[in-house]
Amino acid sequence: MKKKVIILFFCIASIIIFQKNLNAYSLKVHEQITIEVINQNKAKLNKYLTDIGLPNGVEDELKSGNDKRKVRKWIEDGSWKEDLNWQYLFDPLFSHFYNPLTNKSGVGDSWLSAYEWADATSNSWSWTKARENFYKGLTLKTKTEREGALADAFRALGHVIHLVQDVSVPAHARGDLHISEPYEKYTNKNIGNLNYTLFPFTGPNSSVSSGAPKQLWDSDTYDGKNPSSTANIGLAEYTNANFFSDDTIFRDFPHPAKENTTAKLVEQTAKDGKTDKVWYIQGYTSEKLAAYSYMNKSLSSDKWEYNLNNYVYEDYASQLIPRAVGYSAGLLNYFFRGTIDMISDNATGSGYVIENKTDENMEGTFELWYDDINDNRKMIWNGYLSIVPNGKSSNITFTKPTDAKESCKYVLVLNKGTMGQEQGAVVGKVVYTIENCSSLTIVDEDGTPATDTILRNGTLDFKTTDGCCGDIVWSVSVETGSTLGGSTITQAGVLTAGSTSCGSLKVTATCGACGTSATQYVRVMDAGQWVEISYTPYCFHGYEPGSPAVPGRQVSSCIVGKNRTDTYMAAYTFGLGACWESLWVWWWGWCPVVCNAGEPCSNIYHPCIEPYSKCGGGTFTAPVDLRLTQILVYEWQCP
Repeated sequence: MKKKVIILFFCIASIIIFQKNLNAYSLKVHEQITIEVINQNKAKLNKYLTDIGLPNGVEDELKSGNDKRKVRKWIEDGSWKEDLNWQYLFDPLFSHFYNPLTNKSGVGDSWLSAYEWADATSNSWSWTKARENFYKGLTLKTKTEREGALADAFRALGHVIHLVQDVSVPAHARGDLHISEPYEKYTNKNIGNLNYTLFPFTGPNSSVSSGAPKQLWDSDTYDGKNPSSTANIGLAEYTNANFFSDDTIFRDFPHPAKENTTAKLVEQTAKDGKTDKVWYIQGYTSEKLAAYSYMNKSLSSDKWEYNLNNYVYEDYASQLIPRAVGYSAGLLNYFFRGTIDMISDNATGSGYVIENKTDENMEGTFELWYDDINDNRKMIWNGYLSIVPNGKSSNITFTKPTDAKESCKYVLVLNKGTMGQEQGAVVGKVVYTIENCSSLTIVDEDGTPATDTILRNGTLDFKTTDGCCGDIVWSVSVETGSTLGGSTITQAGVLTAGSTSCGSLKVTATCGACGTSATQYVRVMDAGQWVEISYTPYCFHGYEPGSPAVPGRQVSSCIVGKNRTDTYMAAYTFGLGACWESLWVWWWGWCPVVCNAGEPCSNIYHPCIEPYSKCGGGTFTAPVDLRLTQILVYEWQCP
């Protein structure tokens, strides 16, 4: 018995070691490729994620069990954990390979290929599982349950991304089983110097397969006779047709073929610093397709032979890594390609219609969910619909809930329906009904008028008055004369002035559902000065008799947001308690409005002093004479 246990131990250890050495890329390289995918595709990803209620996009944090990570981290972790995905011990061992000429693994075709494994129901981190968890993340009862399901969905996407990246390794696209893969060793050793530029992959924009997008691995374009290096063919097709693995140099595959290559003597620097001259095979996409040397001949042959060295791998990586980045981004874009919305049915004047904003037909059960006052998600409507590309559904109606946390906010979901050829597709969107829209006003968190001053590294907590049927999107920016200096604002309205900010910060609250916005300017008090931006020499200003009528005397100074308005007396007019409309009225007669005692100060109006009128308050205590004044406007800007 003891002997059997020892043998079993060594068998398992051998498998572990063997599996580790079968990796297409090292765990770190997979992770770094995925980091680059997210960084270079961040704007698109954030748009997808905000649509489903994650306002901070890839930086939103999700908790699954005891683990709390950002969306991007869940995807990144999945992209390297796939090499540890041993659900049935041997499943992933040979299932990270794909030969596009046979549509099989290529290393023992009883095993699932990389594409089949990506779509397998037996794989806990497959495309199918990602779809299922995505649906759960939109519809499960509690926020905790939904967060956990979304985290699992994003991790599963990382696992599938890994299987796309694997076929950018020649050995994995040509079925070359190596205990130790030299190209993998090279990329791991040079991880910081690899070219991670995103290849501009444009497809697939629509589906031709029922599950995971097979086109990313194999578009069924390359048949062994038509190698391509430019078309958006499957990544396994591109790799198989244009590159060698160690044991498949001019053998086992029709391309690269000798007749399509040339030989060139190349000078290169050796490890000892000396210059060597090496013959390289050139052709297809590569300047260094393979090295060619008599020194590499086998012991049993006098023929010159081929080999792959680090200079070859450098050439390979410069082309294959960007493809791995671009095709990985293509998979993420494909997963989120569905776009839907719910708008008022203007044709009938009541109810709503669902919009399909994609180029593919959508068919299946659509559901409408809302959150009650306890944050429990409940379904309020569902129905089976078929909506043509870029079309609208028939009229739908539902009774609005009385226990909703937000009376106008809903989550619209396509429940594992059909989108194009894909079965089990899930599409989600946070939607709003807009009957409760009104103008927005930015105020402090306690509801008082918004504070308009801040210090560097200080914070202010803003909110808006009721007026948005939906989520508020906050942003902070600057205009000419000011510097943002690292200032930020959260989607909860918390403004933090940057350590190098100066001048005035422009805070904007936008209600996307209603199409309204509000702006608040905040002065950085320890980094700024008043700069004159306008001067109006002759303007009417009302003020009460009895005040000193001294030309040049400052009448008022008003600060609102980023601006200060100073008013100075210039001269008398011949007013007799009447309001002057303009200089023309002064010459041609009295204006019809008389400012009497007890009237609000806002009764005096002139375009040139409108900013000043906002500073007014109270009422007139006596008839008002008009005085000819000077008005200077300043803006708080960087020193």
